[in-house]
Amino acid sequence: MKKMFAVLFALALLASFFAACKTEEVPPEEPVAAQPLSAFEYAPKFITLSEGIERITNLTVTDGKVFFLAHFEDGAKTYSMQADGTELAEVADADAPGAMLTAAEHTEASGVLADAYGNVCIFYDNGAETASTVTVTRPDGAVADVRSNIPNALIAPFGILKLADGTFAALTMEGMGGAVLPIDPNTATYGEGVSVPFVQDGYSGGGSYDFLYSDTVSLYGYVKSSGETETLLNWVGVDMPFASVTSLAVLPDDALICAASVNGRAQLALLTLQPVVERSKTILTLACFGPWSATDKEQLAEFNKENREYTIISTYYPTSVEGSAYGVDQESIDAFNLAVVTGKTPDIVVMLGAFPEHTYTTKGVFADLYPYLDADAGLGGRGAIVPEVLRALETDGKLYMLSTHFSVETAVANPQIVGELSSWTLDDALALLKKYPGAKPYGGMEARSPFEYGLERFVDWEMGECRFESGEFLKFLEYAKMYVQPGTPQTEVRELAQSSAVNNFLTHQVNKQRYGDELVYVGRYPGAEGSGNLIMPSGLMAISSSCEHKDVAWAFLSSLLTEEVQTASNSHSWMFPTNAAAMRNKAREAMASEMNVTLYGEIIKMPAMTQADIDAVYALLATIDGRTKGDETLAAIVSEEAAPYFAGAKTAEEAAKLIQSRATLYVNEQK
Repeated sequence: MKKMFAVLFALALLASFFAACKTEEVPPEEPVAAQPLSAFEYAPKFITLSEGIERITNLTVTDGKVFFLAHFEDGAKTYSMQADGTELAEVADADAPGAMLTAAEHTEASGVLADAYGNVCIFYDNGAETASTVTVTRPDGAVADVRSNIPNALIAPFGILKLADGTFAALTMEGMGGAVLPIDPNTATYGEGVSVPFVQDGYSGGGSYDFLYSDTVSLYGYVKSSGETETLLNWVGVDMPFASVTSLAVLPDDALICAASVNGRAQLALLTLQPVVERSKTILTLACFGPWSATDKEQLAEFNKENREYTIISTYYPTSVEGSAYGVDQESIDAFNLAVVTGKTPDIVVMLGAFPEHTYTTKGVFADLYPYLDADAGLGGRGAIVPEVLRALETDGKLYMLSTHFSVETAVANPQIVGELSSWTLDDALALLKKYPGAKPYGGMEARSPFEYGLERFVDWEMGECRFESGEFLKFLEYAKMYVQPGTPQTEVRELAQSSAVNNFLTHQVNKQRYGDELVYVGRYPGAEGSGNLIMPSGLMAISSSCEHKDVAWAFLSSLLTEEVQTASNSHSWMFPTNAAAMRNKAREAMASEMNVTLYGEIIKMPAMTQADIDAVYALLATIDGRTKGDETLAAIVSEEAAPYFAGAKTAEEAAKLIQSRATLYVNEQK
């Protein structure tokens, strides 16, 4: 009921939001799609570990003591400590709990559990080769694969855990979320379980909780007696990056013992419940639309750990839900709008997915980042960022958002077909299509609809004006018709170019392997002028104009943009860094060694790049004249009204008139 009321309340307030950003004071109401997290219920106490421990697994609580396996470069050892984190010591095998010995015997398994009756449950994560499996070994030595005992159920396990009563359970996929299914070791079957949303990992139960699970942002505990789920903590709030958590256990008093591995070094923290009033840090909030990178979350945890005055807690807004607008769950958009109109705009916003940021930049929701970038001597000011990225992300000379990484949306062409063109306009593309009748502008499985990112140049969101009856758009419709409805090829040329996303330096080498050394990049989204080569930013970050501590928010964003972080970033290794020095470092790496890639189903050794190859990539960057900035609703309007023109039932002018009318109405609704 509360959820439904919040949605209706959000919709009622949207009209005032689109009229102006500031509204009269209204009763506070929590966001719908993203619940605020009790980040400070638990306080971390980090425990000093022996040198050389790279990872900790199999945290186990037995008779009030904590045991775990410590993994070194050359093997693993068992350690124990008291529940308060004291008396950390290595344990001889003879004194280790049976469950620990069992785990140590199965190093090839992804998870091993033992119960009080001599049963052993083992999870094998087989990766992409075969489906993951769960087996049960009984006291008599019999081994059985756990199978589904639920009619018409397809069980896809991705972990195992122990419930609070000591029995086994599997963590499985179920729709958009997951489920925890009990395992009967006697019959080796799954039973009816508990559904959990957005689950990424699960942990064995204890204390008040039957089991625990995480959705990458927060940790939850399931209380079997009530059937309720409690939000326990925000990973960032306790300085533990979820992506690096390797094991977790619950102590009898509901304290937690949690292990993580950051940059090859293990961390171990005792998390005890503390009154919120004991916290003295000022809180900043971060809203994340989409799956945030492990590197960025680790950096946030480090930022919070080192900062004595401020801490940043994050809230996850679901994205990519089937049937949603913008590639972001509409309930998430409504919840974010509600936060804006009630004066609760998150201090920092991270946008992954097709977030409709133009709705907010035109209303002053986001702050201009240039003053903070210019004043950041430690980072190096504007000169620290790849200039083409800044140029592509600017809006009227202001920088409302900045990304950590990017790729280039372009197209690869053979100069024997396109001639001397190094980029093409709509006139160029139409002339070539007439020269090669029946050919398509683009080919390849990566080709996308021309309406995906090609419409922004016909819209002024701030003024609420559209230009869909212009001569340029009529040419665009003619071009799009050949794109979506090519004629019968009458020449050997079936496509003028192949669409390509140049993600990193290696991509250029792959393109050379496919299309030859003489390839040219002509641009995927041609217009009246310009190259049509666009930047696709990854991890767009913004600071709200209402943030009271913009310098602190910028300090965190700046930490993600440094040469050191972006050069070492493994989670973004497949994209260009936006830090200019890190970009140069990546170029040197590409010139230093060969690399194996899979191409056409075969592993091919790519030669190290030459300076000429590097220069070609930088030349491509120099042609960038915009960024991918789509709007699914606008694209749907154009696609629907253009369909009769494509089918020959309407003229281009008639279709354009209808598009102009509907699009203008829609764009003004966003003002």
